[in-house]
Amino acid sequence: MNVNAMKLNVSLFIKTNLSRTQSYFKDTYFNSILLILLSLYIIFSSLSYPSLITPDDFFFYLKTASNLWDYNFVTFDGINPTNGVHPFYFLLISIVYFFLDLLGFDDPKFSFIVFSVIYCTFIYWFCCQLVHKNKALLLYASLLICSFFMESTLLGLLLCLLYTKKNPLLIFLIIFIRIDSIVILAPLILYEFLNNRQLFYKYITFTFMAVLCTFSFNYFLDDSFVSISSYSKINSNFSIFDKLSFNFSSELLISKLLITSTLIYFSTKILIYDKKWEAFAILAGLVIFVLMHLCFSMFRSWYLAPLLIFCIFIMLNNINFFQLLKSKAYFGIYLLTIFYIGFYATHDFILYKKDREISSDYISKVKNYRELVGFKVDQSGFTSYFSNGKIVNGDGLINSFEFFKYKQKDLMEYFAKYGYPDYILKSSFGEVKEELNFHGERYCHTWSSKEGKMMNYIIHEKC
Repeated sequence: MNVNAMKLNVSLFIKTNLSRTQSYFKDTYFNSILLILLSLYIIFSSLSYPSLITPDDFFFYLKTASNLWDYNFVTFDGINPTNGVHPFYFLLISIVYFFLDLLGFDDPKFSFIVFSVIYCTFIYWFCCQLVHKNKALLLYASLLICSFFMESTLLGLLLCLLYTKKNPLLIFLIIFIRIDSIVILAPLILYEFLNNRQLFYKYITFTFMAVLCTFSFNYFLDDSFVSISSYSKINSNFSIFDKLSFNFSSELLISKLLITSTLIYFSTKILIYDKKWEAFAILAGLVIFVLMHLCFSMFRSWYLAPLLIFCIFIMLNNINFFQLLKSKAYFGIYLLTIFYIGFYATHDFILYKKDREISSDYISKVKNYRELVGFKVDQSGFTSYFSNGKIVNGDGLINSFEFFKYKQKDLMEYFAKYGYPDYILKSSFGEVKEELNFHGERYCHTWSSKEGKMMNYIIHEKC
């Protein structure tokens, strides 16, 4: 080879690699901007109510984690003990709030922003461990579809990791996040029983350890092996027909179910074609999990999250990276994510704009009662957390077993024993009532919001 040819090859090599390097940094820079903008929108959306991204139940975790370090026991309202939290996720949040408390940060909004930055960073890092970095942002963005901040998001990501790593410790973490995820793992454990007895015994061992730790955690907090949230759902007065009617009354949920069904179809084709039976077993368990909650629970969108995440993970990992732009599946996931982000943003900035302004005004009013004891049923998580108040959760999902037992009979006996609340918060449609009798005690209307698109906010004090 002559000198000129060598120079030409070297020059071509340098130009090619320089071009690739520039392209890499350009893509990385662009992805970083998108990641920051997307994370900022998630935080913004969650700071006001209503938010389609962040449900009220998430603030049960934050308020209870914050109260743990203020009252030295697990409580949502500062009065009643509770075990109505999923253990592993609650412990993770409590660690963050321990350091926030240690550093003297007591403003709930600031604490939420700090937690959100840590959480978003961790979740994006997790996505980078599961898929190629150029796909990680898409996986991260798709998590917004079904309640980004709930424990089921972490559950879905751990199931993806279990498929790739097959580490028995992940079995423990998955069950310790949600004990009903045993249903998800059952087909996989059965598959290992038939094909890999050594791994099966490890999985079974860690399953029993996780169940034991969960029951011990629940009992330690409120003298019951079952959590109060599970107990209240099991003992609800709604029939299966009532639950199905409620679950299929939401057009948004139906749309997500239809889209998830499509993703299941494509994921199943991929797994059967590639004969990835362990992943197929996990997918089957996730389908059973969703069907179980559709029939026997008041279905929440975050119950769908693990199935949705796992399907998207399977599809992204089975599309050749260099053919992504030609892939219908890639564009399908991309457009799906863009649609829901646009749908949520439209509500935040346009359709719910007035309601979110009213909600902020309402929270500022409730802050005046932070030293008193309040009572609220719906939306108690968001209200209690951002008002930094002592608000008893009226539906019992994040309360004590004693409260729930009184609630099933007559709450008047409970308040006669422990004292009536100083004020009552209501969120309702229609006209504001000037006064009400609450379990034998008379309360008068103090403040009400302007009428919004969603609901009115009402404050009643003891007359």
